[in-house]
Amino acid sequence: MFSARVLFAALLALLTSVTASAQTNPGFQDSKPLCASVLSTNCTGQPTTLNGAFTAKQDFPGQGAGRSVRGNSGAGTANLADLTNPAVLGISLVPTAGTLGAGFQVTQTPSGIIGGTVATSATTAAGNNVLTFTAVPAYVTVGMSVTNLTKPQVITRVASVIAVGATTVTLSSNVLAPGVGLGDNIRFGAQQYNNYVTINSDSVDTGLGSASSYGLGFTINHAYGGAAATGGREGLFVGLTQIAPTSPSNTVRFYAAVSGQGQANSSDGGTILRTNVSAAANNGSGLIRLTVASTAGFSTGGQVSIAGIVGTTEANNIWIITVVDGTHFDLQNSSFQNAYVSGGVVGNEKGRTYGSNFLGVLTNGATGFEQVMAGYDQVFMTAGSSSKIKAIRALVYGGGDASDAVQGSLYDAALMIGAEPGAVAGGQFGVLIGNMFGAQPLAATATAFGFTGNPAIAHAFDASTATCGTDCFKSNGFLVDPTGNITANNLTTAWTAFTPAFTCGTATITNNSARARTVGKTTWIEAEFTITAIGTCGAVVSFTLPNTTQSSGSINGSESVNTNAAVFCRFGAATTTASCIENGGGVYGVNAHVAVSGVYENQ
Repeated sequence: MFSARVLFAALLALLTSVTASAQTNPGFQDSKPLCASVLSTNCTGQPTTLNGAFTAKQDFPGQGAGRSVRGNSGAGTANLADLTNPAVLGISLVPTAGTLGAGFQVTQTPSGIIGGTVATSATTAAGNNVLTFTAVPAYVTVGMSVTNLTKPQVITRVASVIAVGATTVTLSSNVLAPGVGLGDNIRFGAQQYNNYVTINSDSVDTGLGSASSYGLGFTINHAYGGAAATGGREGLFVGLTQIAPTSPSNTVRFYAAVSGQGQANSSDGGTILRTNVSAAANNGSGLIRLTVASTAGFSTGGQVSIAGIVGTTEANNIWIITVVDGTHFDLQNSSFQNAYVSGGVVGNEKGRTYGSNFLGVLTNGATGFEQVMAGYDQVFMTAGSSSKIKAIRALVYGGGDASDAVQGSLYDAALMIGAEPGAVAGGQFGVLIGNMFGAQPLAATATAFGFTGNPAIAHAFDASTATCGTDCFKSNGFLVDPTGNITANNLTTAWTAFTPAFTCGTATITNNSARARTVGKTTWIEAEFTITAIGTCGAVVSFTLPNTTQSSGSINGSESVNTNAAVFCRFGAATTTASCIENGGGVYGVNAHVAVSGVYENQ
């Protein structure tokens, strides 16, 4: 069966140097190299030797014999038009069942070393991105990785070569303090070891700024379906398999099947402006009118981004504005819906750079699906394997080279969950943990949300700007309502009755009421008793507490029949008994009625 994996592998091979051998493959023609390792719109002057060996096969079912790809100006020169011409590349492939080779098969065996080390002939101060050498070696090309072997921390891990001169090399990012020194050993290497595609310059108008206008560097469009179609589909699959230990001297033990990097080396146009929002209202014709600190620098027809408004949340988006006066502007094509509450920042920042952007889309008519997601990540460790850390996905700032040095001016988060305007369905959960895929993901001893390494933070959880309809925190037996009131089983359930043992000489003492409530290390207590026969009772009545005290203290009350005197029931540390005396130390009389209550720390 035709495979998108095979097609992608072949396209990468065709976009690089391909040395083909006809041998016993009928209908196969030898191919001339296409610029060794780098393909651009004009590869003239690039090396024509291949650092590795290829065996390639191209079959075009239904189109007769296979075709080869040749540069239209001879070896060492290729034109992108050849690669988009169906007569050359054979774009219109018709998959046939049962043969893996229905599309392309490419076998590549890399060999040798690409790159090398060279010493600088001058210093490069922090904040600059040009390295200087006596002579730049011929192997240094755009796209290579760069490492300072003498001071690794001064060149970021993501730095690459963006320009090459006779004695200078320009990096994609500035060097860090303390800078590159004279004689520092700089290592240049090919990050894309085997196949490399370069679009050196792209200044094409892709659609006059419409929302759907994009320039795509590489596209695979795999359409599938039909009565005879069986099995799953993967539009692109990249496999990376370690089959043996790498070199003991390997210092970069980072292995990823797919990597992506979105990088900007310049601003996306304009001076950055920012102003705070203090109000939002209907402008009289249905548009949103914002009151801001100042509209200075903003102009009608300009684009702004708005975030952080509470209440009129429909304003949190990107808009074209109409400046009304020095403190007001309208959002064109907006619709005022919700009353303003607070907050909001307006800025004219432009550009969004991402390392990846995945979409899961169901269009009208795509019904009956079980799942649709932008991504489905899994991790496996089979029996006999080991790893210190295991995670389905890690969200990691920066790197050990201090390449992440600035926070976002409005928001800075390891994980953001939001929605774009028009996403009317809304999610039911921000984060959901459970057995929706058939099994529970966490062990019975697991912690759902935890911290390690003793981080210093201001808030573990902050819902102060959220409007909670029913509760802001809820678990079995514990709830925090929208106003901050706490409902908990150990706080809201009734106090528990206990039976104290009373002692005062030979007196007869009746327990009228004794109740207590213990929450953690705190006990609340009330006791009420009557001396029905005085006997030899004197000035002290003792009774047992519901638990053991942690420290000394007292609970207080009064006698309400004979003396109306205050009563103090004192206790010591680590005891279960309280002793009660009337104020002034008088003796108790018959029918004395005492009620006391209080709180103490229990063990």
